[in-house]
Amino acid sequence: MGRRTDRHPAGHPGRRSHLVTAGRRHRRGTLPVTFTSQGDRGWAVGDLGTVLATDDGGQVWKPQDSGTSGNLKSIWASPDGSRAHIVGDGSLVLATSDGGASWTQQSPAPARTCTASAS
Repeated sequence: MGRRTDRHPAGHPGRRSHLVTAGRRHRRGTLPVTFTSQGDRGWAVGDLGTVLATDDGGQVWKPQDSGTSGNLKSIWASPDGSRAHIVGDGSLVLATSDGGASWTQQSPAPARTCTASAS
């Protein structure tokens, strides 16, 4: 579990610094965070598949199983928190439709090519 520190790193007002303690792992750093429109539910994502969730506005953070060991870079959640998407390194995309109880890896969209000819 982690506790909110309420510090904003210089130049990054949308991110919060947290000391995160999850099991035997201790991580200190800045993680991308998103909160629902009510501000009580939120998630933070990070390296090695780290997904942390809060139901109390960030006072306590609990780990969620992302099902991946990839580095996670950003998260988006619906206003009510029932749906969310995480993007990571490469083409890694995770999704939930149950508020984060389970995360599933999504297939990347096929690459599209454009051709042009000069006349």
